[in-house]
Amino acid sequence: MIASVNETWNDYGKGLRWTFRLSMFLGIAIFVAGVIGDWRGWWKDLNFWPNAMTSLSGFFIGVPVALVLLSTLQAEGEEKSELDKLNGLSDAAWKEFCDRVDVFCSADRISAHRVAHDEITKRWSEIAHGIRNYFGTNDPAEDVSIPSDDEYAAFVVQLPKWADDLDSALRKALRLRSKLTLEVEWAGIRQSWNMLNSYIKVRRTERKKNWIRDPIDSRLQRKLMQAEMPIAEFNAIHDTDGGFPFGAMGDFSGYLRRCANMSKEEIQQSMFNKAKAYRDTHITKVDSWDEFVEVLDKKGGFVSAHWDGTVETEAAIKEKTKATIRCIPLNNPKEKGTDILSGKPSEQRVLFAQAY
Repeated sequence: MIASVNETWNDYGKGLRWTFRLSMFLGIAIFVAGVIGDWRGWWKDLNFWPNAMTSLSGFFIGVPVALVLLSTLQAEGEEKSELDKLNGLSDAAWKEFCDRVDVFCSADRISAHRVAHDEITKRWSEIAHGIRNYFGTNDPAEDVSIPSDDEYAAFVVQLPKWADDLDSALRKALRLRSKLTLEVEWAGIRQSWNMLNSYIKVRRTERKKNWIRDPIDSRLQRKLMQAEMPIAEFNAIHDTDGGFPFGAMGDFSGYLRRCANMSKEEIQQSMFNKAKAYRDTHITKVDSWDEFVEVLDKKGGFVSAHWDGTVETEAAIKEKTKATIRCIPLNNPKEKGTDILSGKPSEQRVLFAQAY
């Protein structure tokens, strides 16, 4: 209360504060004069003067005090009303934000996505295993022998079945992740957060009221500043190229059906070309340490870089980036250069990659 009175007093202008001081001084002076006069008997036969002086003393002292106290009470009432409004608005805004997050990240939706993901992974693994068995290798880009006629006949019969199974799994996933619905829900979450972050947070900070602790606030800021919804990368892999060697994953079933009408030589050449093109586009040449780190962080894949041939340098690169030498190509041309880390002379490039 005392702090509030002091704050109210300081809110008055300088002139008004001096007026209040003068009024209280006059009131005290009149009160003292009345006490002294009564003691000395000045007002013995003047009944009117003591009453008048008492009234004036009360007026000059009481009015400033009453005005300050009333202003303080009014200010506190207004502040409480504003805080009540702010707390009510905060609760409503948080509830709206949490409700939208709960809908977007509902347990049923997450569970359904996991089931759909597991189904896609299962079908995809079956197809990958069948193709590896057919070619007898993990990489169709390798130089492999032509399968027998019986192997080819069984393979082309299986291709449409794989395509149908994959289509079925992808359709189930598509029903769960309507792009428009998810984008609208994500936009609603970001809109609710913007209300909290740009208005509620400012108002609460102005009044020195609690807000989210900084580490949590920073994580929310980083996540909710992204215009793309969290599963945009998942959608990109299924609906667009997304770095997939056969186009979008949703297009792969069509590719399998087309392969069913190819000769065994055409199947091998087609898959070889696609796998080799995919591998080649995921090899990035770099000539400096900064480029090396940037490619690993942002792009991934294989990084073609100079290496000085020492185990010590390879270990140092692994310690700093978790990247290791994955391949020294057999047909690697000799190329003089400088090791990206040690700066020592190098005779050729090697392929680095991180394990995931």
